[in-house]
Amino acid sequence: PPGIFDSLASPGMPALASAAAVSEGLLEREMVVAEIRRTTDVILSLPKASGFLPHFTTRRVDGSPWIHPGTEFSTVDTAIALHGLRLAARILDLPDVGDAVDAAIRGLDFDALTNEEGWISHGVAEDGKTPLVGQWRDWGGETALVLAMESMIPDRVPRGKMEENGHVFRGVQFISEIQSLFYPDFDKTEPDRLVGTVWPQVRGALLARQASYINEQWPGSPAAVAGIFGLSAGEAGMPGVGYMANGVDIPGVRWIHPHAMIMGLALSGGNTFAGGIQRLEDAGLLVPQGLPENVEMGMALRNPMQGSLNAAFEALASYHGWRRAKGAPDVIDQATLNDPLMRKGAARFYKLL
Repeated sequence: PPGIFDSLASPGMPALASAAAVSEGLLEREMVVAEIRRTTDVILSLPKASGFLPHFTTRRVDGSPWIHPGTEFSTVDTAIALHGLRLAARILDLPDVGDAVDAAIRGLDFDALTNEEGWISHGVAEDGKTPLVGQWRDWGGETALVLAMESMIPDRVPRGKMEENGHVFRGVQFISEIQSLFYPDFDKTEPDRLVGTVWPQVRGALLARQASYINEQWPGSPAAVAGIFGLSAGEAGMPGVGYMANGVDIPGVRWIHPHAMIMGLALSGGNTFAGGIQRLEDAGLLVPQGLPENVEMGMALRNPMQGSLNAAFEALASYHGWRRAKGAPDVIDQATLNDPLMRKGAARFYKLL
């Protein structure tokens, strides 16, 4: 409805999840193709700043989408949306969508948002001119997606940088895993060529901290007994409390985000994914509508999923975990490995064969 806002990152990831679902025979191809084409048209018709798309959009009174007042044009949300749409186009063989995404990436002006030291801004203010003060310095998947997208621009020598410390902001789970929703390359056990991090080591260490957090902070609690964990970004409590990014660096957090458990186990947990799914089901958290947005460590309070961002994290991670557990082909990984533009993104971090 008019005035209600949406997250730009959300349409790209559900498009990708829907494309994967078509490959599994779960959704009808014609319906999904029509949705993805419409989504692409709407997203790329939005106002832009230096080529970057709004973080949040709203529907104006006349029905047209626009930037939500008081929000910004976002580098990382542009990256998430365009990665998802590009891979969806590859999976479903939609050259028109792929070409449209390619053109949008060519139109990104990273020089306008990159300082002399190579730090890329989080985006542009609502006025479409003023770069945001915040910069992508933190180690992790969000920064990685922005840097990968910069690498896709033809004839550009990438300038973007990332901290070398291997520390995830606050120990928030999704930050260490979001890149692996799109790129299997970050499972490589060799140091990446940008900052020298062995990503599986850092990701595995954070997953271990996530898994032990509830036992350490709330020993004997229902969540600890059930083996449920996950500190990430999302609603911070009951409806109305607001959005928060909590991680294992923060003591005393009572609210668990199950999507974080799914992401960690599916993407970094080896053969532990199926066991985690069983624990979620035994705890009554695996329902047809999807996992709850959050659940309090006492397990009595929970909220249904509040938005498609965390739902997409859950869906895409689950697909990867499911395919890997079966030793079956993963169409998202295959698309990434076969798409020239995605290979350019991966080459920012790894030498490709």
